[in-house]
Amino acid sequence: MKLHLWGTDFRRSSAELRKRLAFSAEERNEQIRKLLSLGFQDLVYLATCNRVEFYTTIPDYFSDSRSLWITLLKSLGLEEDVFYKGYHLEGKSAVRHLIRVASSLESLVVGESQILGQLKECLFLTKEAGLPVKNALERSFHLAFETAKKVRAETALGEKSVSVVSLGLDHLREMQERIPLEQAVVVGRGSTSISVIHWLRKNHPEVPILWVNRNLEVLDQFAEGIVLQKQSLK
Repeated sequence: MKLHLWGTDFRRSSAELRKRLAFSAEERNEQIRKLLSLGFQDLVYLATCNRVEFYTTIPDYFSDSRSLWITLLKSLGLEEDVFYKGYHLEGKSAVRHLIRVASSLESLVVGESQILGQLKECLFLTKEAGLPVKNALERSFHLAFETAKKVRAETALGEKSVSVVSLGLDHLREMQERIPLEQAVVVGRGSTSISVIHWLRKNHPEVPILWVNRNLEVLDQFAEGIVLQKQSLK
């Protein structure tokens, strides 16, 4: 059995394409079950703002994994040429890539620690849902987890906590020294948006915040205890 993966990231594809590959939390398990029926023995699905990847194990004797991935993409309503907008790796190359992803060496912000937690979560959710995870696939993930921990402990990557959010907030701090913050507009309800809102509320409670999203009802569950103006994109 070999580890195989197909994926695409911020370097190779648009955010719109990655969005078409993304499953909501509600549909995730059902979508994976449908994909398993195409001939996959197991499947671990990773989706972040900057990458979407599918990991599986395929018997050594199987020689046409490319067609299997193209079938997967077509089942998601995508064209065959999307396959070439990503990367297809197998064996040692796939394991090496998984380790690099877990160690944040493939991240938009090299050294960020969120990706390791996201990888752990996607493996946990797959197993929790009772979806198959072969030994070879699970071993590859745990090898990546252990290696990523070692990388952070033994290199300069672990010296400072960095992320897209932290870099954005650093930029905000620099800006406020030159330009007074009079109003803030936050778009979307992702973790980055929520982190920015909490930072603004803590450091600049006097600044009015306009929170914009397609669905205002969705914002209500996040806005408890935070007084701000909300606006729909509809």
